[in-house]
Amino acid sequence: MKRLAYYTVCLITVLALATTVNAKDNSKVKNLKAGITSNNEGLKKSSIYMAGKYKISEATSELTSELKSTDNNNVKILIALSLLRINESSSMNEVRTAALNENDIKTKRMLTAIYNEYVTGTGNMTASINY
Repeated sequence: MKRLAYYTVCLITVLALATTVNAKDNSKVKNLKAGITSNNEGLKKSSIYMAGKYKISEATSELTSELKSTDNNNVKILIALSLLRINESSSMNEVRTAALNENDIKTKRMLTAIYNEYVTGTGNMTASINY
């Protein structure tokens, strides 16, 4: 009898947690978006990485606005890689624009290679943007 009560409590707990997780999905995306626009560089980089890893398409507007506004070249490259994983054409056009307007040679080369990977999809990293 005790074992049956124990399993019943475990089952109710699992069901309650599953319901809670589904209800909080929207707040998780909101938190991720807040992390992308955060002033904390570590939080920002982690949020950008997670948005790409889990292909959170709802975060593309924050990613593209951060790509336009940040001065940190490593963050620009990380954003471009995340946008590549999310794979939306309008966002990748922003990566192309950023590559064309970039002054830093290393960042320009990386953004160009990321955009080229999107265009070709072959893994061939030859430049497709003339600059």
